[in-house]
Amino acid sequence: MGVLRRRQSLAVGERLAGIYPVDDAAEAMFPLLYQFLTAVTWPEDNTAREPGSILLFTEGSAFKAMLRDKDDPAVAFVTAGSLQALLEAIEAGLETQGLDWRRDKFSRDGRTPARRS
Repeated sequence: MGVLRRRQSLAVGERLAGIYPVDDAAEAMFPLLYQFLTAVTWPEDNTAREPGSILLFTEGSAFKAMLRDKDDPAVAFVTAGSLQALLEAIEAGLETQGLDWRRDKFSRDGRTPARRS
């Protein structure tokens, strides 16, 4: 019988096959979104983080996304007229810290998120 082992912590940019998908093209086009979805440590102090998630959907003629920051239970919503514009808006929002993050009412641990600056 096997033994459950803690997974390895990886620095930003490092990858462990089988844990997260590798997509060099997406990483080149949207590096901050890619890091948001795959990085398991914070670059400034190398402490562990839980990667975020994204839900893409349409409503009427708009493309929409919900980003969920699992490490700091918060969500942000972004809307655009095309999928390309949506991904570009997400990338820009992550770069400028301009996304409107709100408390994630459905977080698993019920923590209140830290205020984003």
